[in-house]
Amino acid sequence: MLTGIKKLISVIALFLLFQQPVKAQLIDTITYSLHQKPKFFFMLASFNTFIDKQFANIGGVRMGLNYNQRVRFGVGFFNLTNNAVVTPLNIKENQLDYITNGQLYFSFASLSAEYFFFNKYPWQCTFTPFQMGFGRAKYGYISRPDRIKAYTPSETIILYQPEISAQYNVFKWLGAGVSTGYRFTLLRSRKATKDLNAATFALDIRIFLDQVYKLLLKKE
Repeated sequence: MLTGIKKLISVIALFLLFQQPVKAQLIDTITYSLHQKPKFFFMLASFNTFIDKQFANIGGVRMGLNYNQRVRFGVGFFNLTNNAVVTPLNIKENQLDYITNGQLYFSFASLSAEYFFFNKYPWQCTFTPFQMGFGRAKYGYISRPDRIKAYTPSETIILYQPEISAQYNVFKWLGAGVSTGYRFTLLRSRKATKDLNAATFALDIRIFLDQVYKLLLKKE
């Protein structure tokens, strides 16, 4: 499954970027779009993935500038929203060595660049060749013998997460979307966090808060 997803992303990237006629058209479209006045966007976002082979849901917000409904640059803030990622930890403290379960706490900020390769209302299809995440992760556990909540030292993590997405807009402020991609771990400062490399996928309802705000302003 993971191999298939990576191959799909590679094929789309090669098709868009290295086919000469498509490449020329792509550059022209991007150049024209970047000369247009950008519009601000702000939306709720979430996706599913696996961490240490366990299901995980990550949610947050994404905002930025949209150029001509073709190119979009964004910044996002995300965190692990479920408490299901629990991993055995080897703890050494107070001259005591033991194994206990640790609950993962994970959050990151992201920078992204997207290209709309199809945009005809109500459908939108995007390819995100650039999406970098900069975050921190740690585990919470019950310390022995005091039986109090403790945390492992935080670890710095840098991620790269390309993806493709399709969206159907029910209204301008509400859409249903599906996306898939793959998360690569580029840097782990302590190598304490368990396996983060995994596929990402989402089938969700998308709320565009900027459009909700505009709608409320019109009503006033």
